Amino acid sequence: MIAYITKYALAGGIQEVDGYITHNGYFADTYSHGAAMFAGKKEYFLNVDEAILRAEEMRNAKIKSLKKQIDKLEKMTFEVRK
Repeated sequence: MIAYITKYALAGGIQEVDGYITHNGYFADTYSHGAAMFAGKKEYFLNVDEAILRAEEMRNAKIKSLKKQIDKLEKMTFEVRK
């Protein structure tokens, strides 16, 4: 079964992987070197359009967070302590 993993979308893009859904709803993919990758229920999609939509949501949330951090840094003032 092919799934689109968004778990690390902001770091490396959406991954298309072949694997299976476990009994508790996670997606598992076993690589040839023996390591298994697991994706939670909100981290994988069976439809590429849904995966892209989720990656866009993740990106927008990250941008909002970074803008908040920038705003905080811009308002920061410094003083010398004795």
